[in-house]
Amino acid sequence: MTQDRKSFVAWLQAAPMMLIFALFFLLPLVFVTIVSTWDYNEYEMIPAFSLRGYSDTFEGCIAGLPDLCTILKTYLKTLKLCVLTWSLTLLIGFTVAYFLAFHVRSKTFMFDPKPGRSCSLCSAPFRSGPRM
Repeated sequence: MTQDRKSFVAWLQAAPMMLIFALFFLLPLVFVTIVSTWDYNEYEMIPAFSLRGYSDTFEGCIAGLPDLCTILKTYLKTLKLCVLTWSLTLLIGFTVAYFLAFHVRSKTFMFDPKPGRSCSLCSAPFRSGPRM
C-alpha cells in the first residue's frame, strides 16, 4: 500500500467522527455566534448585524471599576471553578496513574480481561519512558 492510500484510508476512517463533531458542535456554535450579533427589541430578534447585545451585557461594568459588575463576578467565579476542577482532576488522575504504573506489579490487575476493569489506560502516560 502506498503512503497516499494509507493516508486516504485513515481520513476515511475518521470521517464519521468528524461529521458528528461538525454536526453537533461546530454547526450550533456557528449559529449561536451569528444569532448573538443580531439586533433585538422587546419581543423579537432582527437579523441585522449589531453588537448591541454585547454592549448591553457589559453596560456599566467599566464605569463601576474597581468594583466588578455581576456578569464579571460570574465570569471570574466560573473561571475559578474551572481551574479548581482542572487542578483536582490533574492531581487525582496523575496520582492514580503513577501508582498503577510504578507500584502495581500484578499483570492480572493491570490487564484484566473483564470489561471496565482494565487499568492500562490510566497508566499510559508513565509507560512510555524507560523503567527504572
